[in-house]
Amino acid sequence: MRRLFCFALLLGTAPLFAASADLARTALMRLPLRFEANRGQMPAPVRYAARAGASTLYLTDRGPSVMLDGKHKIDLRLRNAAPARPEPLEPQATRTDYFVGSRANWRSNVPSFGKVRYRSVYRGVDVVYYGNQNQLEYDFVVAAGSDPSAIRLEFSGANRVALTPEGNLSIEASGSHMLQHRPVLYQRDARTGTRVEVAGTYRMVGRNAVGFEVGAYDRSRELVIDPVLSYVTYFGGGGTDRITAVQLAPDGKLYLAGWTDSGLRSATDGSYSDYTGSKLTDIFIAVLDTKDPAYPLIYFTYIGGNIIDRPTAMTLDPAGVLYVAGNTSSTDFPTVGAHM
Repeated sequence: MRRLFCFALLLGTAPLFAASADLARTALMRLPLRFEANRGQMPAPVRYAARAGASTLYLTDRGPSVMLDGKHKIDLRLRNAAPARPEPLEPQATRTDYFVGSRANWRSNVPSFGKVRYRSVYRGVDVVYYGNQNQLEYDFVVAAGSDPSAIRLEFSGANRVALTPEGNLSIEASGSHMLQHRPVLYQRDARTGTRVEVAGTYRMVGRNAVGFEVGAYDRSRELVIDPVLSYVTYFGGGGTDRITAVQLAPDGKLYLAGWTDSGLRSATDGSYSDYTGSKLTDIFIAVLDTKDPAYPLIYFTYIGGNIIDRPTAMTLDPAGVLYVAGNTSSTDFPTVGAHM
């Protein structure tokens, strides 16, 4: 049975005027990658997750895993590495809310971070994960006097890992594909702080495992090895994602409402459950700042229940309350003081 709903969120203060869906898509395409902390909205093994496009990066105490298309999981394991717990860096203003199902499942003000670091995975080697537009970068930071040849990166769960003629790394898993670009290696000039490039390439060190060939460099100074993993080209997931209402405020804030049944809550092969706990379609609401050239995401929330929930319209009143209307067939759609 489908029922109508209307709910309100206190988000802003300005009246709205119409904006095109093209602007919304452009803004979403330019979102930086963010690492969301697990505050009970994800299964316990996950500490942080970065979601974009049809793929999700999960960071656990055992290391990172990439979920491709919401179906194929690849573990990025460091062979012979020391245990390390992920440590968040660069807190972001973005907050995420989850109003899904019963109140016991709700989560508010979930923090996000720009980077996550694993310390001392090898002697004198840290690894730092961060987002660069629609790509994942991770730096191996090799301290002065430490040995970069100790690094062994294994893609567990991949069907095939191979070097391309251009020196990139091609990773395939059950029809899904990632490309890890040829690594960039550099040091900082001790006097000017500018980057000094160092020659380096991947080298295969076993099935689905690679290390690094490093050219001559100053071993008395820190070395950075920077691979770039391309696994996302659009906002949304591996299923269907629709923006159904768009409003642009005079202060430059862009309000979006839509629905998703895809990788925004990526399910895996059993290691992690559905991200929001919903089974079909959830509502999402996003707010972006279009006056910032990076179009940062300043608010994001999921709202829904156990079946299908879709928004159809929204408006913002002068008091800063955002009203969203739509329909739901969920039996546990989140409500306060309402009769379903």
